[in-house]
Amino acid sequence: MLNIIINGCYGKLGSSIVNAAYNTKFCIAAGISRTQRSTKHHFPVFNNINSCDINADIVIDSSSAQGTKAAVAYALEKKLPLVICTTGLSDDILTKITQASKSIPLLVSANMSLGIAILTKLTKIATEAFYSQNFANNFESKTDIEIIESHHSQKKDAPSGTALLLANTINNQIKQLTGAPCNFALGRQQNLSKRGTDEIGIHSIRGGNIVGNHSVLYAFQDETLELRHTAQSRKAFADGTLYAAGSLINMSAGLYNMDDIIF
Repeated sequence: MLNIIINGCYGKLGSSIVNAAYNTKFCIAAGISRTQRSTKHHFPVFNNINSCDINADIVIDSSSAQGTKAAVAYALEKKLPLVICTTGLSDDILTKITQASKSIPLLVSANMSLGIAILTKLTKIATEAFYSQNFANNFESKTDIEIIESHHSQKKDAPSGTALLLANTINNQIKQLTGAPCNFALGRQQNLSKRGTDEIGIHSIRGGNIVGNHSVLYAFQDETLELRHTAQSRKAFADGTLYAAGSLINMSAGLYNMDDIIF
């Protein structure tokens, strides 16, 4: 049985992880939440991770930027592996994460879904094919790449962290192949010029209770290829988080992502 501390246990993902952990090899040893809720759990909940005196095997952070900063310091002090699911992290926190990974196993991902990890891998394969010299030489124009993401109406950030993960993955692949990175075009409503050949378009949709949809569109001469992932519930993210936690527990100090865990 693996004992877990969840930093952000009352959040959308944190609550899903708690529910997903029942009847598995995982046990929620403690939760952390800055705001107390009426929901009762079978484990103690602390309002500050530094107040947590419960022994555990691993920490999962699904809180906020400040919560992540505290979780990194806590995991480093306790020498515990740490899975970070929080997005929108500042450069300062990312630097602290990199430094901490020299001493503990640390996994960071903008999306914990196993399907998104596979989609990210597929974008690498597709981008390498479209930007290979043999392929490009057969067409007069480059392949145009557009990313479309949809989420519920309460999501604050746009584009989503997953859309940026996909865009950065594709951009890094293009840079390796051509030596010239692309620019990100966030929507087109204020742009009256034609689409550039050196850009990746990113478009955000917000509405209803959409859990998360992401599409990567490759448009080239007379054909289009679309890679798409649809999350039907947050359980997909919770299951992926627990999968990552179970793998990270056996790994040495270092900075990992979902690609490292699966492939």
